[in-house]
Amino acid sequence: MRFRVLGSLEVDREGTVVALGSRRQRALLAALLVDAGKVVPVETLATALWEDRQPADPRNAIQTYVARLREALGSEVRLVTRSPGYAILVDPDQVDALRFERLLARAQEQRGQPAVAWELLDEALGLWRGTAYPEFAGGIARGEAVRLAERRLVAIEERAEARIALGESREVVGEFEALLTEHPLRERFVELLMRALATVDRQAEALATYRRYRERLADESGLDPSGSLDAVHDRIVRGELTGSATGPATWRGTQEREPNTEAAPAVPVMTTSLVGREHEIAGARTALDRHPVVTLTGPGGVGKTRVAAEVAGAVHRDARHEVVWVELAPVSDPAALDHVLGAAAGVDVSVGPSPRAALLRALAARTLVVVLDNCEHLLEAVASVVDKVRQRCPRVRVLATSRERLAIEGEQVYPVAPLSTRAATGAEDGADSVRLFLDRAASVTGGRDLSDRLPAVREICLQLDGLPLAIELAAARTASLPVEDLCAALRDGASATVGYRRSEPGRHRTLGAVVEWSYQLLDGDEQRLFERLSVFAGGFTLDQAHAVCGADAQSRTVTVEQVAALVERSLLGHAAEPAGGDHRYRMLRPVRRFARERLAGHGALEATLTGTRRC
Repeated sequence: MRFRVLGSLEVDREGTVVALGSRRQRALLAALLVDAGKVVPVETLATALWEDRQPADPRNAIQTYVARLREALGSEVRLVTRSPGYAILVDPDQVDALRFERLLARAQEQRGQPAVAWELLDEALGLWRGTAYPEFAGGIARGEAVRLAERRLVAIEERAEARIALGESREVVGEFEALLTEHPLRERFVELLMRALATVDRQAEALATYRRYRERLADESGLDPSGSLDAVHDRIVRGELTGSATGPATWRGTQEREPNTEAAPAVPVMTTSLVGREHEIAGARTALDRHPVVTLTGPGGVGKTRVAAEVAGAVHRDARHEVVWVELAPVSDPAALDHVLGAAAGVDVSVGPSPRAALLRALAARTLVVVLDNCEHLLEAVASVVDKVRQRCPRVRVLATSRERLAIEGEQVYPVAPLSTRAATGAEDGADSVRLFLDRAASVTGGRDLSDRLPAVREICLQLDGLPLAIELAAARTASLPVEDLCAALRDGASATVGYRRSEPGRHRTLGAVVEWSYQLLDGDEQRLFERLSVFAGGFTLDQAHAVCGADAQSRTVTVEQVAALVERSLLGHAAEPAGGDHRYRMLRPVRRFARERLAGHGALEATLTGTRRC
């Protein structure tokens, strides 16, 4: 069975095209193939089939379409039901888009062997029969169709590189003269055509190609060519790029594009081992491939920066994009944001009508990932500049970390949750939170193995709700406290037991400082509600949240808005709901301890507890 999406949607069974039925049934298959191997929620499938004109009971209707699709595909295809939706489980070679990606990746690994790379790329590009998902490119497959189209252009560029290296520049000239009529402002197409022309002794035409591109770019966007294209131009002028139609070029202008195995200087170097997070890193990386802006959200200390650093490091090593890392925590003035971004990206924002215009002009000519770390205190300013980058810089991706989403068009929010406190495999020390505690405790106790203290370690991780920073700080205390004593202190609510690290920035030096950072971003009413909600140990409903406001209670609508704001800022989370029960919210235990201490410090703990007895 073969699934073809690089062209009109087709399913091939041993040379025979499978009849898929109605357009909605085809849309169902397309939605599943866009995320092949992953669970697609029922809500997403309903949007794919009916958009905003959904039936009264879309879940049952989808079950019917799934049953029909299973019948059409037969038993050799696994279309499985998994909460909260369905997944199609296929081998990557069964789907032409997945096979294309694998062949392209293999070719990029073989850049030093151009003949091998060319053969792989020819096979990869031969899989294309037209545009990807043409029936659904305006709906459920829009993002994937755009992503695949870009990857196709990358494959064409990589194949041209291989052909130039093999001395077949004349063929590249003909191909790219045609391609530039479709993509006149794609700079790498211009570069490849210039190099191909130069290596067949047509330097004058190569320089004319550069001039035409420079003039059109200035006319249409007010920008200049990038420094890398200027370098190609200068080498041609100096006669450094020569060759013949039958021999390879003497200079390969994309050597800087080779995979980089060194650490990216812009990405923070992590000095501790990574524990868990494989799913989050892979998910964030996929999201960054598909969306112009990805925001990693979650409470302070959950590990958003670590996930972002791992993703950025992987992008840098693969040489897919330049990476610019911008640490925003020390920035307090929103007006300084353009200057901070410019300094990180090596852009002089003083040249131009305004710093913002200079920044956008420079970034529009580059292909890079900009990582904005710790955005929550500058949300309005960050959202404004990122939205402009999204609109004006099509080859720039933004990866942000924030305790609250940016709330702009094109943003994909990727929540980072605390580490698991229960092992999926059943192994006692298999939970990621437990493995993290054991690893960090070993680093401060001379390598001591605490696996013989697993019951106490597991309880510590539960008391800290799997929050990585809290676990690391607690593990550091094992240098001076027995694990059992640390566990007992946490059980009694002693948040001060969790230690500190001098090497961390102030907001991450202690667990209290982590929560304090978010607390200070709340207004007075939100702070009061946040403190009072700490009296609920097992979660609470909206009605209970409203009741605990007591004499200060405004309308229930105001309470709903304030609870929503606390959720947005990652200070509240959603609790597991009992069957048929009201929706419930909860605080992570370390956050709740902070809020309860604040409530007691304001002399309102006893009165609030008394109020909860009436809830």
